[in-house]
Amino acid sequence: MRPLLEGMVLAAEARRPQTVSNIGGKEVSMAIDLQQQRRQAHAWLDQLPPAKLGAVHSLLEAMIGDDDEDELTEEDKQALRASGEYFRNGGQGVPFEQVVAELGFTMEQIRGDAPGKE
Repeated sequence: MRPLLEGMVLAAEARRPQTVSNIGGKEVSMAIDLQQQRRQAHAWLDQLPPAKLGAVHSLLEAMIGDDDEDELTEEDKQALRASGEYFRNGGQGVPFEQVVAELGFTMEQIRGDAPGKE
């Protein structure tokens, strides 16, 4: 979506009242002032030191970023189908203790109860 059009859509959404259901099941109209929230977020960003700003940038990039990277490959989809079929046919997972042992650890080490620890 083009930036100008996207800004117009966001502005329209900010003015539109949103509804939510309360515990009793009644619809409650709630006008959410997204413009005010956006101004507050910008103010907070302006106060951040560079190191923290970088962390926020990374978080926002991950939240908004290109979803194409997260799409499953055909190989991934095939592996998921095979896994689902395995469990539908009575397959069982590998016990955690077995995985720990195969990796060369003991359950005491995992729990933090390793010998010599006080």
